Amino acid sequence: MTVRKKYHLIIFTWFLFGSIFGLLSLYVHESFIIILIGLAIFLGTYSLVLKCQNCGKSVLRNTVNLFGMKMDMVTARIPKTCQKCGIKIE
Repeated sequence: MTVRKKYHLIIFTWFLFGSIFGLLSLYVHESFIIILIGLAIFLGTYSLVLKCQNCGKSVLRNTVNLFGMKMDMVTARIPKTCQKCGIKIE
């Protein structure tokens, strides 16, 4: 499975199970919020571990230009090419 498909699966899983456990914590019992927090921690950590196939750089950590300063930030999108090695990320 490609990196981009893994990321889309993570986003889909978060919206599906996040909304289910969010509604369960509102209407059934408050303890479902613990599962929701655990899901957020697990999926967030897993998405930060997604790496380029060629060089191993994290695909969500990108250099952005903000007010003339270059900053290394975690972004919510995967770029088309790796910023370190230039290979196309699929």
